[in-house]
Amino acid sequence: MIDTIETKAPTQAERIEAVLKSGRKLTSLDIISMNILNYKGRIHDLRRKGLNISTKMIATSGGSHIAQYSLTDKQIKMNF
Repeated sequence: MIDTIETKAPTQAERIEAVLKSGRKLTSLDIISMNILNYKGRIHDLRRKGLNISTKMIATSGGSHIAQYSLTDKQIKMNF
């Protein structure tokens, strides 16, 4: 009998968390482009988990305003 290792795909929240912990900032449009449409719910889930996610409203080149999410420096995973 061959043992198989089941791999679980990361959840939407885990995908957002990984990007934020890498030090990148994400806009709402970035998250939508990751095929995560209920991004506000996922951000809420991550905040409930204990991540200190800040939200900043930024202007687009067209004059609209969109949310930009980031973590505090203490929560960014250092990749040395």
